[in-house]
Amino acid sequence: MATVDVAYPNALLAFGRFHGLDVKSLRAAVGLDESVLAEENARVGSEKLYALFDLLAERLDNPTVGLRVAAETEPDSGALAIVRYAATNSSSIREVGQRAAELLTIVDDTNQCVFEEDEHVMRYALVGPNPPEGINRYAVQYSFSQQLRIARLIAVTPFSPVEVHFAHTAPVRGLDEYERAFHCKVIKFGQPRDELVFDAAVADQAVVGADLALGRLLFSMAQQRLADLPEDTLEARARREVVATLVEGAGLDLLAKRMSMSERTLQRRLKEAGLSHKALVEDARRALAERMVKEGRMTQPDIAHLLGYSDTTAFARAFRRWFDQSPGEFQRGAS
Repeated sequence: MATVDVAYPNALLAFGRFHGLDVKSLRAAVGLDESVLAEENARVGSEKLYALFDLLAERLDNPTVGLRVAAETEPDSGALAIVRYAATNSSSIREVGQRAAELLTIVDDTNQCVFEEDEHVMRYALVGPNPPEGINRYAVQYSFSQQLRIARLIAVTPFSPVEVHFAHTAPVRGLDEYERAFHCKVIKFGQPRDELVFDAAVADQAVVGADLALGRLLFSMAQQRLADLPEDTLEARARREVVATLVEGAGLDLLAKRMSMSERTLQRRLKEAGLSHKALVEDARRALAERMVKEGRMTQPDIAHLLGYSDTTAFARAFRRWFDQSPGEFQRGAS
């Protein structure tokens, strides 16, 4: 079961209380136990967190409530604080992004964080277990805007993304809130994944006031916290992690890195479980392709890119092998 650290829903409840909502009513509505929320390092089902986000948006009539939570609360307790201070006591913005990506699971193990970099751009993306539906829109609003706000505060020169992409649809109102939160005019909705896109030059910026020794200690402690989380089965974890590697080409090395083991060890353990890397990639691509084509929200080039194919021809060939139809024929039959 996907879980979140209790510091996360507690931050939302504090936000609700500040805005005049009855916290007891909020807890009851989404099934949160007060005694569990009071336990240090306790975790609750992530579906309760997302239901709480939805409830806050409804009761406050605010389609950008995640942005408001990020602007009005500080990640200063529990797993939120661990990730914040381990990441911000880094040598560069690049290392801030790398550490945040690795440690996100401590806060919310539902989604995977992907940090990518090439000579032109640096990308920080969230990948949910069921693309292309995407992650709860308010959770993405919160995560992206909170992390950007803190990163801008610690950078030698405040920076902004060149583009912000969201898988969810555009809000009925409040686009100006997005522009203010991200200091960016190029905000796109209905995209293949949720991601912040920065100019590559940002990565080398130094971090103001960073205590590198403290950062190494906190990062080590955070990694131990990760190791102490309840373990998934190898198959469940591999199937979840492989989704995040597709857009990068789905190499065995990428999956091994995300699962913190050598390629040889991963191959051996997959074989012992009656699995193979090739089959995991194939299963993930087929399931996602079926859903994406059926929904018709994305173009074939976008789907091919998201699934790690070199071009649309390679994707169309694979799709016909799976379903005995072209993507266009399949979509017309599903509508």
